Amino acid sequence: MLNHFPKIELAYFDNNALMIKAARDNRIRAFVADLQVANYYLYIGPKNGQFIDVKHLYSGDIHYATSQSNVSLMESIIADFKHVGKQDLQRIYGRWMHIETVYPSYLPAIAISGIVIMLLIYLVILKHVVRTKTQELSAENVQLKYLSETDALTGLWNRRYFLDKLKYFRRSNSNLTVMIIDIDNFKIVNDTYGHIKGDVVIKHVSEKIKALTNSSHIVARIGGEEFALAFIDQPVCFSDELAHRICESVRDIDLDEIDGLPVTVSLGCAIYHCASDFETLYEADKLMYAAKKQGKNQAVVEYIPTQVEPSQALE
Repeated sequence: MLNHFPKIELAYFDNNALMIKAARDNRIRAFVADLQVANYYLYIGPKNGQFIDVKHLYSGDIHYATSQSNVSLMESIIADFKHVGKQDLQRIYGRWMHIETVYPSYLPAIAISGIVIMLLIYLVILKHVVRTKTQELSAENVQLKYLSETDALTGLWNRRYFLDKLKYFRRSNSNLTVMIIDIDNFKIVNDTYGHIKGDVVIKHVSEKIKALTNSSHIVARIGGEEFALAFIDQPVCFSDELAHRICESVRDIDLDEIDGLPVTVSLGCAIYHCASDFETLYEADKLMYAAKKQGKNQAVVEYIPTQVEPSQALE
């Protein structure tokens, strides 16, 4: 201690027990002792872990000791130690300076249990985070899919979804009805009252169409003022009646935003005997323009029978 800390005030004790008791009573701020001996006294004391090991100050010297009356034995030990090789001395130093520290027998079990518990808690938290993130991602994907398939203004399906659904309908063995609905004189509404009032008209027309349909019908906004409707497995009379009811329902719209200007639609309805015969919206679109040429505010319905191949006709 004097070699390493020449300015420190030292206190001496007859044994380790008294020194550590003084340390616990705060009569000394630090102490020097063999590590294993200090740990032993600290462990059996009332407060485990009160002090920590800071620095090893082993000198590396071996001293010899016997009882005071046995001088001859001391001389013999000193003489014999002169014959001990460096390798054996290093082994003695190693055992002396690295003796196993005294720890509670249950400490390893507690440490292992603590690590296992922390690992389990981490796995539970990780699983919860992964599940939460997966649910959030799934919800976001559903929302993105919905936004990519619907019309923002009306909430109806958009053109892409409508055409994809028609591809699905074509695989059925049922008949197929396709309608194209166009608001009459819509350019006049936009030019006179502005696009905001035009959007109001579009929303009211979409609500009228949707109110006359159900979940088995696909209703979409496929253009600015143009709507489309498709369904399968319904009789011709149902499709014909629905087409005319849509025109009548839209005719009842009365909006102050456009000073009560009449709102009407022209509707083209193509009924395919076999859904697989459908290829494009051409037939329904052609019938819609026919309705406009005939004065607008009406529906033109046409039944399209299955096309028979010439070879089949000869048979």
